[in-house]
Amino acid sequence: YLDKCQVRANGEVLGYTSMFCNSDRAGCGIDFMKSSNQDGMRHYSLYFTHNGRMVMRTVKSVPFMCGDLYPAVELREMEGSVEFLENAHLPQNDALLSSVGWMQSRRLAVCGLGHTLIYDGAGNGDTDVGLALAANQLTPEQNFFQVELHSTGEKGWIAIGLCNAGYPDYNLPGWRSFSIAYHADDGGIFESSGRTSMYAPKCQTGDTMGCGIDFSSSGRTSVQDKVDIFFTKNGLEVFRRSVAVFPGGFYPAVGLLSKGERVFVELRHFEPSQTSLNITT
Repeated sequence: YLDKCQVRANGEVLGYTSMFCNSDRAGCGIDFMKSSNQDGMRHYSLYFTHNGRMVMRTVKSVPFMCGDLYPAVELREMEGSVEFLENAHLPQNDALLSSVGWMQSRRLAVCGLGHTLIYDGAGNGDTDVGLALAANQLTPEQNFFQVELHSTGEKGWIAIGLCNAGYPDYNLPGWRSFSIAYHADDGGIFESSGRTSMYAPKCQTGDTMGCGIDFSSSGRTSVQDKVDIFFTKNGLEVFRRSVAVFPGGFYPAVGLLSKGERVFVELRHFEPSQTSLNITT
């Protein structure tokens, strides 16, 4: 279901994908190498793609008597149109959107190869945070992650940024020592404090927030060294700041704090654009 970024089976939501736009390509296929026949059932290993990259896997079991699975497309709007590419193939060198591993994920439901985070807390106060801290630090090869805001929920209290490995899981990123984060509701850039005077544009449902490290800004060799950390909104750099390297490293972090919040996370390489909103400190 492209409008809801959902994968469903028998009316139930199995997982979520990235957001689709006009001219994007949505795909569905069967991995016959991982499918099997047993107990009178065919167990199909299905995958779904977005612009040629796999974003969701699932298994569909079908009784032999029901026959095979066939491609199907449904349109629900009078002016909707698609082009059906029946003989499309999934490129082997770009087959899988890298899964996201989380060191910790408190008060969050995690699904879809680790990409989808859904707030699962009560939203009763500043410490009722749903925090996901990535299992691996950012590197020169994978220096950036982005978060699609599928739903900002009741309050839009969503934050993305970088924390060290020992960051407390009851605080949004940016609120405590050795962290920096971009907050969606007010655009605040918080660095190791619950207060800030630094701001970037606010974000809402449908926007994409990003955070990365420009490793070329400094040859870091000790804790005194600094690197440039930058934030983006919808692919455009909106804030940049030179930050001393955290003891314990730079780990991607996502914080959610109100009911109904859902995001889709992707880690990748990013070259900061020369075009920006020139908000730097």
